[in-house]
Amino acid sequence: MSHSTGPVVSIVTVAHNSREGLLKGLAAVQRSTEVPTEMIVVDNASTDNTAAAVRHAFRAVNVIRRDEPLPAPAALNLGAAAAKAPWLLFLDPGLEPLGDTIRTLVEHAGSHPSDRLCTGRTLRDRLAPRPYYWPHTGRRVRRVIRTVRDRLIPTGRRPATGRVDDGRTIESPPTLLGTVCLAAGLPFDPERLPRLDRAIGGAVPALTPRMLLIERALWDRLGGFDERLPTADLSVRAKALGARPTLVPDAQMAAIPPERPTGRHAAPELPRPPARLVTTALLIERMAYAHRHFTPSRERAAGLILTAAAWLRSATGEPWLSIWRRRESWLDTTEPMPFVPAQKSRTPALHRDLSQP
Repeated sequence: MSHSTGPVVSIVTVAHNSREGLLKGLAAVQRSTEVPTEMIVVDNASTDNTAAAVRHAFRAVNVIRRDEPLPAPAALNLGAAAAKAPWLLFLDPGLEPLGDTIRTLVEHAGSHPSDRLCTGRTLRDRLAPRPYYWPHTGRRVRRVIRTVRDRLIPTGRRPATGRVDDGRTIESPPTLLGTVCLAAGLPFDPERLPRLDRAIGGAVPALTPRMLLIERALWDRLGGFDERLPTADLSVRAKALGARPTLVPDAQMAAIPPERPTGRHAAPELPRPPARLVTTALLIERMAYAHRHFTPSRERAAGLILTAAAWLRSATGEPWLSIWRRRESWLDTTEPMPFVPAQKSRTPALHRDLSQP
């Protein structure tokens, strides 16, 4: 790959209390590619000494420390503002490239002018635990759900390496059907595109910042992520400008499994974010996206569906009672977007046990 002096790709990673995975991921990325890169880490108010650890281990990494946490899109925008390269690559912490993934993405985007934003596949160990929509159900129910799910997933998502695609790099933008499934608490998320064969590349509905390469000129024209909308909004607006969100199946990364020491050396489990914050952020995102991209009738329908779901659940007490009482603020999206730590899955909050305050 020919290049002038200076980085070709600016890698932007947002971390919140993920120090060990972040350090391993940064080292793996540096080893894996010969493409000139700069690395930018946004420490989003971590409490595990992330910023100091990264500065000590990687002197060349630009670390941006936040004392107050930002919502994920705002933190990604902050990191991108410090980038200097003609390409931006957003990466989740704790990913290990399988081969020269960065070169694969950049060469594909450079040779296909319409594919100015693209992604690859992130894989997990076949035996690694995977969250379910009904995490509090019994083992037999989960086994049935897993069996049905595995029968529906194309075999192309099961590579011979012993890893499977975790399905987290691409998604569908919010839809009215997805809103219905979300509000009803159904164990099915059509916006996850469960039947899409990730082994076959090409155009896809939308990309997530788990692994997302985008041309800097296109990024600047789009103005980055909208901080109150789902990240899929970026792909929707890019398509309106003639760009094509694309999956490059040969660009692969693997999730680095976390170390789980036992006994007195075991790290304390991070607290789960309050259910009210998770749900409020989800509702604000949904309604803000509906306001911008849905027709007026579909926007009203989405609002009625989510309002009915909140009303029905308000009888269970907190946190739904507070969410119901503040419905006007999230329906017209005037309530500030709360900070919610990154989740291992996009399991909607409406499907979870929301008994905690």
